[in-house]
Formats: sequence, C-alpha cells, structure tokens
Amino acid sequence: DAGRLPEDNMQEVVRLAVRQRFQEAERLLSALPGGKTSKAMFHKLIHSCANNTDAAAWFLRKMRQAGYMANCVSYNCMLTCCIKADDMPQAQRWWDDMIAQGIKPSRVSYNTMISAFSRRLNVQTAEQWMLRMIQDGHAPCNISYYFLFDGFAKVID
Repeated sequence: DAGRLPEDNMQEVVRLAVRQRFQEAERLLSALPGGKTSKAMFHKLIHSCANNTDAAAWFLRKMRQAGYMANCVSYNCMLTCCIKADDMPQAQRWWDDMIAQGIKPSRVSYNTMISAFSRRLNVQTAEQWMLRMIQDGHAPCNISYYFLFDGFAKVID
C-alpha cells in the first residue's frame, strides 16, 4: 500500500526519531512505496513517540513538508505527547499554536487538557479548561465530568 509503513519499519522510524537520528528516520520514510506517507500515518507516528516531544515535533514538521496541513487530530497527538512527557508548558504552546493556525479545538482537545490537569491534582486549572470548553461551544460529556470529579475526589482524600 502506498503511504503505509510495515509495522516493523514504523517502529524503527519512531525508534530512530526518539534517539534523534532524524537522517536515518528520513531515509526509511522516503523508501516507502510511492515515496509518500499518508497523513494518517504521520498521526500514528506522532502518537507513537509517547513522551518524546522533539521526535513528535519532527514528525509534524515532516508531515507539513509532505504537503499536509496540520489539523485538530495533529495537535491532539502533540498535546498527548507533551502531557505524557509531563511538559504542560509545551502542551500550552501547542494549544496556542493550534489556535493561531485557526484550528478549532475539539471536545477531545479539551478533555485532554482537563484530564492532564486533573491527574496532576491541579483541579482549579482543570475546571478552568472545562469552563473554557463550554464558552467555546462544546458541551462537556460524561468523560469531561469524570476527569474533573476524579481530580477533585483525589484532592479531597
């Protein structure tokens, strides 16, 4: 399939990027049938970086260089990566970049931030994210409330 990496190759590309061996990762990406990676594959590569924000940002740059515009899914992957790296200031910068690019955050985007702050027992900030979610026209769902209430319950204990 054009634009798809075999699972072993994908893991190797991520492994190389996480180790900052970007030229080698680039060679594997360019060896794809048809020479092009799909946008969905870039999202999977970004998400696979776990908590390595440099590698995830490199894949996002490669996605843009391949001619794909970043969208809400792209930014949600970056937010998740920053949160796994426990880098909330970096997550905020990616959020701000998403807004600056004119991309409207989704309910998933807000829930990602609510969850991140609740898990860190920063429930006031989590609550602010939920209020912002409502102000931006997204109705909180059961998951939104679960994340917030879970954080409050842990703070009370």
